[in-house]
Amino acid sequence: MMPGAGGDVNTTLPLIFSIIALFPCCNLLFGGIGLAFAIQAGNAKKAGDIEGARSKAKISLIVAIIGVVLSTLGWIGWFAAAASN
Repeated sequence: MMPGAGGDVNTTLPLIFSIIALFPCCNLLFGGIGLAFAIQAGNAKKAGDIEGARSKAKISLIVAIIGVVLSTLGWIGWFAAAASN
């Protein structure tokens, strides 16, 4: 399949985003799960399983985004609580 025709899957973005999601506020749970799915997506792409790679990359991105959002909300709450004291 040609790229752009549904034959190519970007597995680099979920991998990078999951690595970034590991760092804020000890976010090992969501970052780790996202990283595991990103690695599985890359392996599925190498094996030729485009649909499997696409679904695992999507799950990886969703989990990493949830982790970053929860960490951000946690930091905002922490700063708000510290400012009110």
